[in-house]
Amino acid sequence: FPKNHLDCDGWIVTGSPHGVYEEHSWIPTVSQLINDIYHAKLPIFGVCFGHQLIAQALGGHVEKSIKGWGLGLHTYKINNKTSYMGNLSEEVTLNICHQDQVLQVPEGAEVYAKSEFCENAGFYIKDKVLTMQAHPEFLVDFTIALLTARRGIKIPEEFVDPALEKLNASPESVQSNQFAETIRQFFSS
Repeated sequence: FPKNHLDCDGWIVTGSPHGVYEEHSWIPTVSQLINDIYHAKLPIFGVCFGHQLIAQALGGHVEKSIKGWGLGLHTYKINNKTSYMGNLSEEVTLNICHQDQVLQVPEGAEVYAKSEFCENAGFYIKDKVLTMQAHPEFLVDFTIALLTARRGIKIPEEFVDPALEKLNASPESVQSNQFAETIRQFFSS
């Protein structure tokens, strides 16, 4: 674990198979690190679990979604853009694999990505916090392999099968490169 929040110039909190509301000894420790990073005004980016943990650590609220699993390709409407988001289209399609969602964002957060399935899919705070519920780092082949491995074991088939169909039908629709540029600009700003 990092010695303190000043160990790096910028931070990324990744995905995880755990829920932010689960009782693990390391969740309060990472939450405190997130608060320290935030108060030091260092840039921090969170993806999926990272998006949720940053929200919770800074005063938001996360729960398991009553809508079930979100899997495969998902398109978000993008608005409320800030300076480093100029390259983002009005809609962005990315890979997802989650059943937990941010129901309330932290005070001062601006939601920039949303959909009918996930109202608070991405937010930023004062150009030092950027989050995304989706997995811009997941390529289609990886997502197919992940969902196939979890099919009927960790994730019910009725959620996996339609996601696999859509992934196989239109793998070219993923805009991970576009979102990667946004992340690069965020850390450069």
